[in-house]
Amino acid sequence: MISRFRFLLTYVRQYNPFTAVMVSVGGFFLAQFLGALILAFYAEGSNTSVRTVIDTISDKPILSMLLSLVIYGIYLLIIWSFMNYRRISFKDIGMKFPKDKWDVLLYTLSGFGVYFVATLMAGVIMNNILSEKVLDRQQDVSYSTATSGSELIFVFIGLVILPPLIEEIAMRGFLYTGLRKSLNFVWTGLIVGVIFATAHLGLGSGDGLLWTVAVDTFILSWILVYVREKTGSLYPSIGIHMIKNFVAFVALFVFKVA
Repeated sequence: MISRFRFLLTYVRQYNPFTAVMVSVGGFFLAQFLGALILAFYAEGSNTSVRTVIDTISDKPILSMLLSLVIYGIYLLIIWSFMNYRRISFKDIGMKFPKDKWDVLLYTLSGFGVYFVATLMAGVIMNNILSEKVLDRQQDVSYSTATSGSELIFVFIGLVILPPLIEEIAMRGFLYTGLRKSLNFVWTGLIVGVIFATAHLGLGSGDGLLWTVAVDTFILSWILVYVREKTGSLYPSIGIHMIKNFVAFVALFVFKVA
């Protein structure tokens, strides 16, 4: 019994598929919880409701960006703490340029092109099989679409810079590398894709699940994982993710199409 416990304790201390999933998923929920706790404490201190605080933050891009920075910062700190404990560098999880630096540009542009075509095809299929109620559900970007002027800088940072950078380090970096140690590419891509898509389902929002967003991010994840596999680098994946979010930023906050 003692020997089994020691084996289990040794196993969970290693960087392997199990700990990669536990740290990346557990870290995500812990960061979200601590972010919610900060909002709750602020609401309590200002004698107002959490809903009012959320609405206020949504109307002030700088506050939304700062909250995102705090939550993503906590998430990255959790992952870095484990990496530091196991003496794993960011270079080990893909924060390095490919041997041919032109591959960053090549895979970024071609990868986004493949994603764009694939998501259009998926959209056509979903329009034929999902109900209008499900299709109308939109992802909450935590920023008021009425934002304009210099405030767009904070929205840009909060949507185009932070999520692609931190999510790629966590998903296609830390999680992918840990899974790939023992699993083949298909299983690694499937697990990363499911976790990434589930994180965008809108669980706990009370407004219904965002199936269209989940399918979109699942498709995106497979392309990002493939690019990560081919290049050994996170930079093309970060680039594709940033372009994707930039297109959404322009559509929502510049042209205000939704």
